[in-house]
Amino acid sequence: MSLTWSLRQRYNTDMNQNRNYKGRKLPQVLNQQEVEALLKIPNKRAATGLRNRAILGLMVNAGLRVSEIIGKEGEDDLKNCGGLRLDHIDLKTGDLRIINGKGGVDRNLAMDDEDVEILKKWLRVRPATENNLIFCTLKGERMENRYLRSMVARIAKKAGIKRRVYPHLLRHTALTDLYSDTKNVLSFS
Repeated sequence: MSLTWSLRQRYNTDMNQNRNYKGRKLPQVLNQQEVEALLKIPNKRAATGLRNRAILGLMVNAGLRVSEIIGKEGEDDLKNCGGLRLDHIDLKTGDLRIINGKGGVDRNLAMDDEDVEILKKWLRVRPATENNLIFCTLKGERMENRYLRSMVARIAKKAGIKRRVYPHLLRHTALTDLYSDTKNVLSFS
């Protein structure tokens, strides 16, 4: 069974209605102009702007989930909560390693060159943390899920995007772009 057939089966993109499809709608995605507008909004001269731009870039270009960026909510053991840590990235090569992602899966991704540069700038001003999480508050504390969700929505509104924008929409956008370029979604799982 081919991936294309599997996607058609899952999302009912084939016009032949005689087959037994699940009839799911294709996920919404941002277009290129919306992505560009979204990434221009954070003020890269401010520490929070650098952090927020780096987060948005990794979500929309590498397809990271909220839990992969800031860790899982409610985990008492910060070392095992997930989240992107300093030892998960190689800024020289642009390699990014997701450890214990959804379903306990580890995967390797490549970062966009612009995202690497923004991340380098954020790391120069980032406060020290006990848990080595890359993304934290300016006090060095773990970021909250609700802050990240509201930040994405707030920046999208400032960018003039009329529809509701949420973190997983950015992942859908990244996955759709990857599929358009490579016809391969398996590396994003």
